[in-house]
Amino acid sequence: MGGMISGRILPIFDKSPRTNAGGDRLTCVKSVILMVGLLVGLILAGCGGGGGSSSGGTGLSVTYRTNWASSTGSQVVTLESGARAIIGTRVLNQSAGQTETVFTDLSAGTYRVIARHHAGTDGNGALLGELETPLNVTGNLTTNTATTGTASEVRVDPSSLSLTVGGSRILSAHARTSTGATLFTPPSGFGWTAVGAAASISNSGLATGVQLGQGTINVTHFPSNLVAPVSVNVTPSVAPRTKWTILVYMNAASDLHPFSVLNVNQMESIAQNSDVRFVLQWKQTRDIYPNSSFDGTRRVLVKPDTTGAIASEVIQDMGTEVDMGDKATLTQFINWGKTNYPADRYGIIMWSHGNGWRRTERPSRAASYDDQTGNAIQIWELADAIGQDQFDFLAWDMSLMQMTEVAYEIKDSVDYVVGSEESPPGEGYPYDTVFSSWRDNPNASTRQLLQSFVTATLAVPEYANRKISQSVVETAQLTNLAAAIDTLSGSLIDNLGSLASTGPFLRANAQVFGTGRPYYDLHHMCTLLKSRSEVPTVVKNNATAVQNAITAAVAWEGNNSLNPNANGLSIEFSSGQSFSPFAVDYGRMKLAQDTRWDQWLSQAP
Repeated sequence: MGGMISGRILPIFDKSPRTNAGGDRLTCVKSVILMVGLLVGLILAGCGGGGGSSSGGTGLSVTYRTNWASSTGSQVVTLESGARAIIGTRVLNQSAGQTETVFTDLSAGTYRVIARHHAGTDGNGALLGELETPLNVTGNLTTNTATTGTASEVRVDPSSLSLTVGGSRILSAHARTSTGATLFTPPSGFGWTAVGAAASISNSGLATGVQLGQGTINVTHFPSNLVAPVSVNVTPSVAPRTKWTILVYMNAASDLHPFSVLNVNQMESIAQNSDVRFVLQWKQTRDIYPNSSFDGTRRVLVKPDTTGAIASEVIQDMGTEVDMGDKATLTQFINWGKTNYPADRYGIIMWSHGNGWRRTERPSRAASYDDQTGNAIQIWELADAIGQDQFDFLAWDMSLMQMTEVAYEIKDSVDYVVGSEESPPGEGYPYDTVFSSWRDNPNASTRQLLQSFVTATLAVPEYANRKISQSVVETAQLTNLAAAIDTLSGSLIDNLGSLASTGPFLRANAQVFGTGRPYYDLHHMCTLLKSRSEVPTVVKNNATAVQNAITAAVAWEGNNSLNPNANGLSIEFSSGQSFSPFAVDYGRMKLAQDTRWDQWLSQAP
């Protein structure tokens, strides 16, 4: 989509979790679900996704027809494209005598019908049965279903399967009557088993390649005990070595899901150089956000494409049970990505909502919020999650993550940390312009290439009215910064008696980030600290040392006029009373263990 941002509504979404007065994170299901739906419709209309009643096609149609027999209730019927983009969703009510619905203006191609039979009207009440059946549309087509009947055969989609080692795909099964009608099957009405060691199969039908060779997966339709086999062939998985592999942990199981489609489209538009490879783990959830462009978690290899469609290759369909708020999931993705897509240099991009180092008042809140599971990855879990291998950079496409505490936590795992002290727009990085220099000159130094995160973000015209800050931090310099912070902390504690008015002054005047967070620019705080007459000389000298260390650590920094005193790294600075409920969590982080900053916070006026 060429980085086009015109027509998008900037003030509504950012990358931080928004809270109500009680501190609970808003999922937007009630408060802004209409706006989410409008955004999805606008974005997916230009990006090849679903969400409407039409596919923008060539006049073909699919008629869905059902036989209620003696059943009552309702059916929720969804037509998806072969890429699982929603074409449209309709409701049939038996009480109203509704037996069919028509999806029009379709192009020739593969589709699938997903229907659920509920006991009540309008899709309410207990789930009585469900079905999923593939369609090959070459002309106007009618598909027949029945709520009750006798199964004469079971079919599986696909009927044969090729996987790579570690690759996976979701299988679907349906039962048919002797007249060809697809039968509704009770929930958990199919069972899956793997024969041989080549592949495994989960209870939800997720097939995964285990080792080279051939095998079989059987599906059993429990109501009839009919069995259908799927032949499986498992082949090697390792791709050629490239100069760069960018691993994008794209947790869009949130109100940000429309922007994930935008960003993948931007990656496709800049992926012409095969030496710069984007590999995604991308999650959306229709359980909470029905207009998501797909449901579940996919591993995706970005393919070059300049159209509005998503053309990238789904390497693995991991189903709907993956928790992107679990540190083990991040570890598994990193290990899988490095094993299967080797490169000379690696980057990690963390894409989701962020909240700096803190949990919010609800438990389990820090970064990578998965609204389906209610979990998030804590900052003190990051080093273990990333592992022992050194990465060239980690970029936070999240809010409030460019904190001293966060960067210090992962300093032994990555060479550079990229991110914003502020809450960036929901659209996040303009990936096409950020990575244009990588496409054109992948041999440039990591430090030089990372400058584009700052310059490209500041260059987006539509971001001019948003608070923008971006910086690139060299982690090799953070040990010196921590030492300077420790010395400053000691002098602040030693001179606590003369600083009663200093803390409130700093909080009232220092550059602060986010809404209601005590995250302040560390360099600017030191500038203000040195301006106060009551502050002893030793404290001022130590503040200067901190500033010098920040200057050495921040390789690139940029901000607009709405964040005039951003200098690249923020830090927690609440009063002792406010800090007390968070002290235990703060103590889990390496900065607290290596410096006395937490001791200062526990006493700060």
